[in-house]
Amino acid sequence: MICVQINLKGYKDWNKEDLEAILDNESYKESEYIDYKENFAVLECQDKRQRKEKQDEFRQDVCSFANADGGYLIFGIRETAGIPTEITGIEIDNTDRFELDRRNELSGILPVVPNVGFSFVLADANRYVVVIKIDRGVNKPYLYFENEGICKFFTRRGNRKQTMSYMEIRNNFLQSRLLSEEIKRFRKERLEHYKSENPQKPIAVFHIIPEDFLNENQRELYDLIKEENMNYHSFFNGLSMGLTVPNVDGVCFPDYGYEHGDFLQLYNNGVTELLYWVETRERQEESWILGVKLLEKVDALIDGTMKFYQRMGKHIPVYICTSILGCKGLWSDKDFYCDYVGQVDRDEIYCMPIEIKDIIDETAIDEMREKVHKTIKYALGIRK
Repeated sequence: MICVQINLKGYKDWNKEDLEAILDNESYKESEYIDYKENFAVLECQDKRQRKEKQDEFRQDVCSFANADGGYLIFGIRETAGIPTEITGIEIDNTDRFELDRRNELSGILPVVPNVGFSFVLADANRYVVVIKIDRGVNKPYLYFENEGICKFFTRRGNRKQTMSYMEIRNNFLQSRLLSEEIKRFRKERLEHYKSENPQKPIAVFHIIPEDFLNENQRELYDLIKEENMNYHSFFNGLSMGLTVPNVDGVCFPDYGYEHGDFLQLYNNGVTELLYWVETRERQEESWILGVKLLEKVDALIDGTMKFYQRMGKHIPVYICTSILGCKGLWSDKDFYCDYVGQVDRDEIYCMPIEIKDIIDETAIDEMREKVHKTIKYALGIRK
């Protein structure tokens, strides 16, 4: 999507003086990427029916941008013929609460909530201009059911929200399959690399893949780390033991003991990847997997990725992918109260991706962590 800048600043850094610079400026006229609204109608409706109608309209506005190339909904600016003419602001007592309420209103969008960001520009006293940035959606087409059994798909054409044609809807459904296929391709490529380097060693590879990892407008991660003065070692506790080293894909954290331990790689496209050499113990002349270690490693990767995205203030769905290679025949579980003994039954295990709808929502992460654990345990034949 296009990135709208004012005075060479991104939307998160805009202030009142920046917004004054766009008034009566045709360069910032309403377009496919910008929509001005003088007020936020949901707050002004006392009638429940009208309030729901305005909430539906807000959701459809967000869907229309996500189904196109993304853009900006800007509340608190009056426009004339699409040209911004006056900063009016919206009275908001608590900006955090306002954002939370809006995110809750968007929670019913299918198939997932598109990636949106909020910024509040103080206009006067407790009045704000609210800028909502909607990214171009990866899981197109997006919709919200206004009434049961009735749905409409909207997109952005010119400076208007319009219903999508049948062919547009069809093509979007076809393109939405691309994300799933690209996740498979990316995992396969990385696993083939590790298999070629470690043909005889049991390994686990964990990926956390954001839904926008196909976005071509990615920053060089090493530059971002330096500019933001990020301490990745504090994010990924125990996983990044060495120096932060740039490479063509992003940054890595070699421990210079590449034949054991962990190898953490962070990609410019937002993917975090952890290679873990599976630990085993000998018991009665048999090799046993330390399953609890796998769970500890994936937890550390999830927590570190969450901290990174929290630092960036980026709400986004992610997919957690676990692959376990070279462990066939290793024992994984024993029940001393019956004859059950767990054993890995195949050499290559590719767990289905598990979605977390918002990587910086700790409640959502806690809910999905149990599912990730269960998936890994079942993959290894662990019943408990």
